[in-house]
Amino acid sequence: MCIKDNLAEAINDVLFSAYKNGALTTKDSKILRSAIEDKSLDIEAQRVVKRLLYAIHRGWVKTVDGDSQ
Repeated sequence: MCIKDNLAEAINDVLFSAYKNGALTTKDSKILRSAIEDKSLDIEAQRVVKRLLYAIHRGWVKTVDGDSQ
């Protein structure tokens, strides 16, 4: 599995966690920042990142301190 696949998998995990818990942890935020900086993500992963950013913007997902809620 290459790094790109690992990042895409991590993004999907962050999406699931964010919608399940309604929050992003510090670790999740770092993964999201890495995804934003990665220009080689496929279109599906880019859509997931945009969906997460939109959810944060709308207040549907909060950001919390720490690595777990």
